[in-house]
Amino acid sequence: MKNALRYAKTNTSSFSEKPFSEADALILSWLAYFSMPKLNGKSIKLKNLSDEKLKPDKIMFAPAYNPKTSKKLFNELRKNPRYNFIALSAPEEVTTREPLQFGAVTLKIARRVYMIAFRGTDPSYEGWHENFVSSYARPVPSQKHALNYVKKAFTERKDAKFILAGHSKGGNLSSFVALNLGKNDLERIIAVYDFDGQGFSDSYKERETYLIAAAKIKKFVPQSSFVGLILNSDVTLIPVKSRSISLLQHDPFTWSVDSSGKFLPAKGFTRSSSRLINSFNAWINEMTDEERKRTVKIIYDAIFSLSAKDFNVFFRTLPKQILALIRLYKKLERSDKEFFKQKVKRLFKLFFTVKPAPRQLTR
Repeated sequence: MKNALRYAKTNTSSFSEKPFSEADALILSWLAYFSMPKLNGKSIKLKNLSDEKLKPDKIMFAPAYNPKTSKKLFNELRKNPRYNFIALSAPEEVTTREPLQFGAVTLKIARRVYMIAFRGTDPSYEGWHENFVSSYARPVPSQKHALNYVKKAFTERKDAKFILAGHSKGGNLSSFVALNLGKNDLERIIAVYDFDGQGFSDSYKERETYLIAAAKIKKFVPQSSFVGLILNSDVTLIPVKSRSISLLQHDPFTWSVDSSGKFLPAKGFTRSSSRLINSFNAWINEMTDEERKRTVKIIYDAIFSLSAKDFNVFFRTLPKQILALIRLYKKLERSDKEFFKQKVKRLFKLFFTVKPAPRQLTR
């Protein structure tokens, strides 16, 4: 049984011999995680990206969800004839305290056919902060960036068709763009691949173009998904089998792939996943936007005060950072301390009282 990395290594047929698949979409969307060299408005084929042109590994693969797997994948793509002819252009990455964390790259995969790949959340505090902010702010800066990026690509390539894809936050951005495009622009979208991306705090079902956009979105979630079930999805969920457990299934290179490049279907969610996500969503949904905003501010005021510069360092020095957070909690104003304590107690209560009602998933 293969995963996407194995598929990228062994599948050397051209797209005309073996059609573009779900696994291909995941594999190519992963390129958005890499910190690419500046191309100054030009494009470059994967096979021509020599080591000399690339950034050092610690920089290039640092934004990736799994740097070691990412490096292996990148090296396979550069030498595999199925992928190495693909031209990259318009790499973009932005991180600010706004908060904003955004990354994207455009890939030419056939004549007048392009994929726009969006980056998922990187280890920066800003990226995770923006994810939390999305619970009350609509839209968040990265979503605005994604929509503008696509509209610019449409303008520059007037006769082209597009695929949108991304993992985690990148999946959310792909779906967001599709759900916010007009009818004429949606005609230029071939498909949208959302790999375990979080949902939205608003529903899009009342939009005039909702049914057109939703029909193009393929949202894949592992059987113990958490991230992909946060907030509202508004689209059909496609369950897939994973060789990992619990939250570790968010890594799509643990998902099982068949020889044709399709993910192996799962029957539904695990009971533990259903309990966790249902209690978390109930906790979020019972809060007002102001309460969500206050909760996020308390958490991130503390996190940005830590000595660890990002979550990579945070988890490497976890005991030290936990002690620092406890000290910061004790220094909170009395009203904030009581507010936060009550919210945490409520979350734990919901976890033990909310029933893990199963979601119906279809392939």
